[in-house]
Amino acid sequence: MAEAAIEQRAQSVFLEPARGEIFDRNGAPLNAPSWTPAVAVFPTLCADQELSENILTQLGIKNPGDHKPYVATCDPEKLENVKNAVGLENFLAVGIIPVNTKMRYGSGSIARHVVGYLADMAENRGVAGIELAADELLTRKKPRRLTAYADGSGERIPWLSFHVVESSSETTGVYLTIDKKIQAVLEATLAGTKRPSAGVVLEVATGDVVAMASTPGFDQNSLADYLQQPDSPFLNRAVQAYTPGSVFKLVTVACALEERLTRPGEVFSCDGKASIGSTTIGCSKAGGHGRISLEEAFAQSCNVTFIELGRRCGARRLLSYAARLGLGKKTELGLPDEQAGCLPDPTSLYLGDLANISIGQGAITVTPLQIAAITATIAAGGIYHEPRLISRWVDEKGHAIPYTEQKEGVRVLSEATAIWLQGAMSLAVQPGRTGAAAFIPVLGCAGKTGSAETGKVGENGEKVLHSWFSGYAPSDQPRYAACIFVEEGGYGGSAAAPAFKELMGAILNER
Repeated sequence: MAEAAIEQRAQSVFLEPARGEIFDRNGAPLNAPSWTPAVAVFPTLCADQELSENILTQLGIKNPGDHKPYVATCDPEKLENVKNAVGLENFLAVGIIPVNTKMRYGSGSIARHVVGYLADMAENRGVAGIELAADELLTRKKPRRLTAYADGSGERIPWLSFHVVESSSETTGVYLTIDKKIQAVLEATLAGTKRPSAGVVLEVATGDVVAMASTPGFDQNSLADYLQQPDSPFLNRAVQAYTPGSVFKLVTVACALEERLTRPGEVFSCDGKASIGSTTIGCSKAGGHGRISLEEAFAQSCNVTFIELGRRCGARRLLSYAARLGLGKKTELGLPDEQAGCLPDPTSLYLGDLANISIGQGAITVTPLQIAAITATIAAGGIYHEPRLISRWVDEKGHAIPYTEQKEGVRVLSEATAIWLQGAMSLAVQPGRTGAAAFIPVLGCAGKTGSAETGKVGENGEKVLHSWFSGYAPSDQPRYAACIFVEEGGYGGSAAAPAFKELMGAILNER
């Protein structure tokens, strides 16, 4: 009875968020929490109101005015000076206790668009990213707290004083498939593009997301500062849908090969333009490629050839292959802001529409994540692995509980078609081809560029293009597939391809 009575008069404050961490695959916290000096204030235990106000004023802390206990961070040097001047005993006498409190997001926080953020630290509610997707699990953690005990008259009980109750477990939280080191490389690479951009790196053998980033970024501790900033810093471009440009040619040629509507080595004729009724679409090479093989048409991104392949496939068949390869629907990552992209109704398309879609223009949109998954499928010999981001949850007792089971891969392309695509993508990064700037010496790579029209025209009168490159490396035994997207970055070969080379070169050389 006595213990129960004491507990009823206990007052507590949390010294850390009542929330589990968000870890990478190796157990490194992606939110990089850090401990910072603070004071815990218990207003009802104050024996000298004037002294209490004096201390708080010197520390630069504004009293909220109610009688609820609270924690406030303060400058470490100020805290030390005031504590030495006033004396620790006087601090305790007015219900002010120097403590360390955990900041959920430290300066080294990484993968911020993936991790997400909270509506408010006090409210402890996730509103974006994994913070929202796994909110119910994350809030199960019992946090570290400071408890003070008072007697019946409200005076502090000296012999009980202040008691720290430790958190349930430092390993409690959600574990992602992200690799923090690869994530850091990707973020540095995207920052170098100097444009709004996105990137996704997948493990070819499993489909696991090892890195996902978007720029510009934001500070999770200062969200209000970014609300009016240009280029939508809160937008996770890795899961937003954009016109794909020529990276969609992966789908077009895959459909044509699978349906035996073309064959390896077939020769086409390109005079620089394709006429479809009253519509004329230019080729990537103004004067035309002349007679060109299927392989070179892919490597040089010949629009005329791919418009012909699209005509042979037909809208219904082409779009069914796009769906088979994961387009037009969300993945199972669980990110709240992921878009499905758009696959149009084939019955609504005219021949001109089909021609545009065949080269990745017009009424079709995809996400960088989806294109990375298609690329990983080709690298895996035609086996599609559903992308995965959350691997497990570790409870308060340290028990690991699978969150998303790793699914068996599904064959969506024949091995023969996948092998042809691997060869064509390897050719596309050779000198004189569209993806030459992506080539990685020694280890080798394979990929495809994309330059997607936005409908905008720049000040110089030229079309404004989204820049894409999606590829894998090493070329012989592919380990990672990656897609780089640079918003309004120009041609795929000039912006996204060099970024891919920088990214993959750094990842593979480190390993």
